[in-house]
Amino acid sequence: MNKTTKHRELQDILLPELPLVSSFLNSSEVVHLAMLDNDGCIQFANQALSKCLKVACAEMEGKNFINFLTGPDGETLTKRLSAADPFADEELLLNVVDVDQAPHSLRIRFASAEGGFLLLGEPPLDKDQAFKYELSQLNNQLSVLSRENIRKGRDLAKALADVKDHTMQLENERALAHKVLENILPQRFELPGFTTAVMFRPSDQIGGDFFDAWSDGDFTHFLIGDISGHSTSAALMMAVSKGIFRSLGYTMTDPVEIVRAANRMLCPMMLDSRMFLTLVYVLFDRRDNRACFVSAGHNPVYHLDGSEILSIESTGPVIGWDAEDSWESVSCRFDPGMLLFLYTDGLAEAKDAAGREFGEKLHSELADFRSPQASVDGIFAAAEKFSGGNFADDVTIFVIERELS
Repeated sequence: MNKTTKHRELQDILLPELPLVSSFLNSSEVVHLAMLDNDGCIQFANQALSKCLKVACAEMEGKNFINFLTGPDGETLTKRLSAADPFADEELLLNVVDVDQAPHSLRIRFASAEGGFLLLGEPPLDKDQAFKYELSQLNNQLSVLSRENIRKGRDLAKALADVKDHTMQLENERALAHKVLENILPQRFELPGFTTAVMFRPSDQIGGDFFDAWSDGDFTHFLIGDISGHSTSAALMMAVSKGIFRSLGYTMTDPVEIVRAANRMLCPMMLDSRMFLTLVYVLFDRRDNRACFVSAGHNPVYHLDGSEILSIESTGPVIGWDAEDSWESVSCRFDPGMLLFLYTDGLAEAKDAAGREFGEKLHSELADFRSPQASVDGIFAAAEKFSGGNFADDVTIFVIERELS
């Protein structure tokens, strides 16, 4: 029988407090309590229900509760028990029948739990009875609270102190993680024939932005990536990804094959953690002055040639979802004087007070800048003004220019 998952075991709900619950409920003629298994068989019943049905508690155990209901109500309960989610948070009015076939109406609420159900019922009350019952319930609760108040106060003070200590520990770990990330990411690059400018502005959370560049013979490699999520796991995956791409880049010269190989290596790790990576990989071949781009679900890359701005969109899915995924490549000339503008979504998704994203105006803002450092400084200043300085994610900007010979 299908049952709703993610419930606590019945014994976890009832048994730790059974002495207190039983002593209270067995002394009451109002509250009727039973614990049923998934088939509706009674595993426990209190004295109130026993008295109502005129059956001893021990004799009730093992009997199906449906046997104590009138025909129509028995059918209703049977249907509920066979449903995928038998009892939403609702109250049923059921008629029970005692051994003398005398009917009794009960307002019954069920709570689903792994392994069965908790039944709590009481007779319908008129207004005067309801007031008296609520008053007695309140008195019982106040009595318990008065006995437990000092102990709970002490427990609360200890819990607050533990939370404070844990928060301080997390803050220290966060600061250390930010420091490690800043040390992993290069501050500047020395690449023959290129001028670069880069800016990494971490948010107050631990993120997964990274970037890299290196030259190897006739080829120069550029990449920028963003691991999903904000956690130490994302930061660790960022460092692993950066190392994998640099290692593959020194042994392969086809960016499509580099991305495919990296995806096969990263998928087993990312699938378990439900993370993924967006990335742009650029391979420049100085023999024909062309740059080849592979974009795995990343933001557009902007290729600036004088007054002309070309947008290069994603050429395939994100990395980390399917080990058999593949990508296409796009190539264009990258002559002296041309610029590439790479960035992560922390820049594009910065919002103004009206909820508009800075990415909508990024293309037009780029027309005002014509050098790597001016582009980095100017675009970030514009985004900061646009969003009031509120960035929900890490912001990385990486600008590359072919130097004039």
